[in-house]
Amino acid sequence: ENDIRVGKGNADGISISVELESMGRSTSARAYFVKNKFLPTYDSTVDIEYKSPIYTSELPLAKIVGAIEYMNDSTNYQFSVNNENCGIHTHYGFIDNHYDFRNLYTHYEFLFKPLNDMIKNMSAEKREEIFGRDFEHYNRSLDFSYPDRHENWINIQHRYTLEIRMPRFVSAVQYMRFLKTFKKIFKALNTFYISRGRNEQASIKAGLKMAKIFESEYLTERVENTIATVDNTNTENIAINVSSTPIPATINYDLTNSLPYGIITSDRTPLTWAEMLELDEVAI
Repeated sequence: ENDIRVGKGNADGISISVELESMGRSTSARAYFVKNKFLPTYDSTVDIEYKSPIYTSELPLAKIVGAIEYMNDSTNYQFSVNNENCGIHTHYGFIDNHYDFRNLYTHYEFLFKPLNDMIKNMSAEKREEIFGRDFEHYNRSLDFSYPDRHENWINIQHRYTLEIRMPRFVSAVQYMRFLKTFKKIFKALNTFYISRGRNEQASIKAGLKMAKIFESEYLTERVENTIATVDNTNTENIAINVSSTPIPATINYDLTNSLPYGIITSDRTPLTWAEMLELDEVAI
């Protein structure tokens, strides 16, 4: 592990670090990363893995991301990160290391099932667009019977960081969008679960919040002239009429019976939308 810290800190107290897998053994790339306090390490699946310092602010990391794109795209470097063997595992934690992320084991399913289901139900092409790759052997869809499985794309094996194993670096724009989106998701995890009671209800609420952030960033289409009307024949149905395609002209949500992302309680009873609406601060 690389324990060196870089940055001036930030108000939210969140740290970020990365494990950058690469093909090619460019001495120039290696010199650049070492100069910027990365630790070159061995990984049997790639030529070399660079472990970043712990960034306590985003600006130094953003500069590195630009350099990664330049070296990856340049023919002057034997350095490739946009490669089928590579990933850029991204770690979020707290600057003061006040939380042990292995404790997420207890409510792992409640916390991450909504987000995992949303991503699992996408097409492979959409996952590749967002993350740079689809599910693979070392970044699998979550196994809720085995929360601390190494290959889970949300990895909780580390004491002081939550590891997101899904992304591959394709471009600076693609990766920075991922980085900022999942920082928002991490903040929601902290706000609604880690900093609260850390009980079942808090985990359900946090899970919905995290999924909603992802949906808002990657799946919500901007539609003009949207008109919401109530179907008077059944006051529990809301019809949303939109004027543009390819979104369907009418989308009906049954607030009584719809099961959002398959959330269930500890006694395996599904929660309905109506029950979800009773949870305060859940954005629907």
